[in-house]
Amino acid sequence: MGAGAFTGRTALVTGSRRGVGRIISEHFLREGATVLGFARGEATIAHGNYHHFRVDLTDPSATQNTFVTLRRQFPDLHILVN
Repeated sequence: MGAGAFTGRTALVTGSRRGVGRIISEHFLREGATVLGFARGEATIAHGNYHHFRVDLTDPSATQNTFVTLRRQFPDLHILVN
């Protein structure tokens, strides 16, 4: 993929704080995407196109509330990496 391959796309990545989730998030950012990162802890990525959502996905109520907030700010979601 060339630089900017995901420009104009929004990707949601779970587990974005560390490990594979962080690597995937950083890849999408390098390729021009807006990344919505889900994790239980604080953000570890500082980038203008990165938006962190602190949520425990094992909590159905918290997950639903986070998606309500997310949809208001980002109505289009093109990519999901879970």
